[in-house]
Amino acid sequence: RKLEVCECRTRETFMKEDFPQIRHVILDEVQNFQAKDGDWLEKARGLVKQSQHTDGPGYLWCFMDKGQGINKEKAGIPNRLPQTFRLTKVIRNSKAIFKHAELYLNRRFHPGPSAEIGHDFDGERSDVVYPTEKKITGLIEIVKSLLKEGYSKGDIAVLCLLAPLEGNEREQFLREFPSTVSAAKDDEDNIVLSTVVEYGGLERPVVIIVQESINIKDVVLSHVSYCVRTRALVKLVHLSSESKGQKRKESN
Repeated sequence: RKLEVCECRTRETFMKEDFPQIRHVILDEVQNFQAKDGDWLEKARGLVKQSQHTDGPGYLWCFMDKGQGINKEKAGIPNRLPQTFRLTKVIRNSKAIFKHAELYLNRRFHPGPSAEIGHDFDGERSDVVYPTEKKITGLIEIVKSLLKEGYSKGDIAVLCLLAPLEGNEREQFLREFPSTVSAAKDDEDNIVLSTVVEYGGLERPVVIIVQESINIKDVVLSHVSYCVRTRALVKLVHLSSESKGQKRKESN
């Protein structure tokens, strides 16, 4: 984008706007597309075949992550969409995050050879447990400690499974970090507070998972759990509430 050789649009904007100047189209994270928004594939095919391109049609690439679960009917992905090649090197996540995320990869929907890490950066992953009544206090402590370590607010995403904090917990967090934004403003230099689903396809150096308690054998939820872990580039923190009598613990 900075070199002015491409235009970047969200899925929603892509369906609403016209692009007479575009010849090549790359669609990423197509497993998250919605058929109800319109026939995105037909629109993309129309763009690469526009009549003003007298030297022939352009290229159309569709990328999808099977590890995050694909509902072809919901996403509007046709069975006739061919697979040209498979990406096998992961460079987004640090080693610690990559190895941890693999535990949540459902092999039934992700057959074939495993992907490999494409670098030697270790990164960090930790589990932090707080008393239930102090969960929001613990979250605020973690964010403040990250800022002291040198991370900026724009490096941090706080992701929840169902809702991005509610009631008093949300109010308390926003009092400490009033400039917090939603996933739609991920490019701003502020902390993101979002749900896992809303943050699909995005990434930040640090991701804090808040109170995610799921059955890893549940197909849908295991996809969600895999997705949230792969949003972190450098550091992943899982914050959960302790049961009565359980001590706070931390592990790398």
